[in-house]
Amino acid sequence: MFTSYIRQVSPSPITTVLDLGCGHLRERLRADFGDKYWGTDINPSCPCDEVMDAEKNHYEDAFHVVSAFSVIEHVENPMLMLRLMLRACKVGVIVSTDFQRVDMDGDPDHLYAWTPKVFRQFMSRVGTRQNVWHDGNVLFGVTYKI
Repeated sequence: MFTSYIRQVSPSPITTVLDLGCGHLRERLRADFGDKYWGTDINPSCPCDEVMDAEKNHYEDAFHVVSAFSVIEHVENPMLMLRLMLRACKVGVIVSTDFQRVDMDGDPDHLYAWTPKVFRQFMSRVGTRQNVWHDGNVLFGVTYKI
């Protein structure tokens, strides 16, 4: 599922992928993308290629596509994270988040609750064009650098 979403970002073959907050998705995405994939996570016990805070992403124009699946609701500054993701990519970024009720009775580690409307407004603040959709209770957003 996640591989197909990443592939939707770019009509051309994807040369490299940076995945922020990869967690246990790393093995599945590494199997699909091979050496083109680089997974990062803030948790050193996760099987990642680099331990890194998503809000301290230091890459610039280094990856074809940058992804973050179910990460943005955990960071202190989601806008900073999205801007750093866009800076790190050559084409575009894909972000997903769980559809949260506004009262945030869900995961206690979630700092933000996203409704489709709020998520669409958030994604529209950076990049050149956006696409936002949902698949079940998961919201997906893509924004493009070019």
